[in-house]
Amino acid sequence: MKKRKEILDRYVITTDCEDLKELEKLIELLKKYNVIAYNYKVEYLNGKVSIRVVKGNIILNLSNLSLSELEEFLKDREEFYIPKFRVEFHNVKPTRDIIDKLEKLNLPYSEVHIFKDYVKIKTISGLSFIDNKDLEATYDLSQVMDKISLKPLNLGRIKKVKDMYALVLLKLYGIRDLNLIDKILNLNYNIINDSKIVIKDMDLEINEKGIFIKGKEISKKDLYKILEERLIRQ
Repeated sequence: MKKRKEILDRYVITTDCEDLKELEKLIELLKKYNVIAYNYKVEYLNGKVSIRVVKGNIILNLSNLSLSELEEFLKDREEFYIPKFRVEFHNVKPTRDIIDKLEKLNLPYSEVHIFKDYVKIKTISGLSFIDNKDLEATYDLSQVMDKISLKPLNLGRIKKVKDMYALVLLKLYGIRDLNLIDKILNLNYNIINDSKIVIKDMDLEINEKGIFIKGKEISKKDLYKILEERLIRQ
């Protein structure tokens, strides 16, 4: 069926449905729960609904749902307000628990996207990362935000470690592997001038220019091998 736009009640619906009764069911469902659609736009394609629903000042980003699945999300009429963030829940029901966790974060204004198994966050300064839904690593990261340079940086996946600032530095310097980061953070290291990581007993330094042992630059692969050999000797 060819897609077209229909203006029904207060909604602009992009649809391929030729059955007006089916569209009426959709409209009645939206009206039943007094749904405010973001920009009043709704998609109903191949019998599935996609809609962004405003709940307080958060958004439910619901996609590819049947009418019955959509109603399961709409039944909960509670609205949530969290002014410090722009929050979207993607096919996930908002809960007071995760809202409370977000409110405890010491982050600047950020976009927060909550999915079934993970959370993506991007701060107004361009720092972006992915965390588990418990947000434990994000909480620890938020406690060292005053040390982090306000420039765009994609940390990728983060995890809770004993030194979140060291994790940020290692990610900044190109060490992305969380297993390798764990190995480094288990060593006796120091952070010098908030900018370089030094492990004296290995004569190892990691900084913005690269990874160096005894002043000689090595690759991440070489570093991984050296750390593996060190663990075996221990």
